[in-house]
Amino acid sequence: MIVVTGASGHLGGLVARELAARGEPVRLVVRDAGRAPALDGAEVAVADFGDPDSLDLALHEGDRAFMVSMHQGPDNRIALHRSFVDAAVRAGVAHVVYVSCLGAGPDAIFSHGRSHGATEEMLRESGLGWTSIRNGMYTDDILGWFDPDGVARETGGDGRMSFSYRPELAKAVAVTLTEAGHDGKVSDVVTPPPVDLGELARIASEVTGRRYSYEP
Repeated sequence: MIVVTGASGHLGGLVARELAARGEPVRLVVRDAGRAPALDGAEVAVADFGDPDSLDLALHEGDRAFMVSMHQGPDNRIALHRSFVDAAVRAGVAHVVYVSCLGAGPDAIFSHGRSHGATEEMLRESGLGWTSIRNGMYTDDILGWFDPDGVARETGGDGRMSFSYRPELAKAVAVTLTEAGHDGKVSDVVTPPPVDLGELARIASEVTGRRYSYEP
């Protein structure tokens, strides 16, 4: 069985639908059963990373699991991720696929990158089969960088960012959960090339026909 955590969320929902389209048996792990995607034949388990007892009921021996990353601040995120990894070990889960971020590691400048790096290390040390898929900022959230006037005002200077498209990430997750050869690997799934905020504003303008700009 393939377990999809965060199945009621954006990326988790895409992963669940991608797996279902491939005919894979899925168990949808959500905090609210009423928000689980309606997928034929799918099991639904109500669980929370902060509730180890609920995770023990949601995870079974031999499962392959998509581990969504929590939105909380880094300290809380690491504790919640530890709870899930420990539950996966107790259950005898066969493989965990985790969605991380570009440049994750202990020396990352981005604080979330350090917490994602800590989670990857947690998986390495757990004895579980695991794969990490690192993404950039979400392409499908590009307009969120701009205020209602269509202006990005972040102090990004000439820094460059790589983006990722959630539907493509979902396909990558589905591949690593269903095909051999990905154990212990870390893969970046991004759109080339990286862009700065000025270029991002130009791309957004071209795609939407509305004027976007960058004013650092």
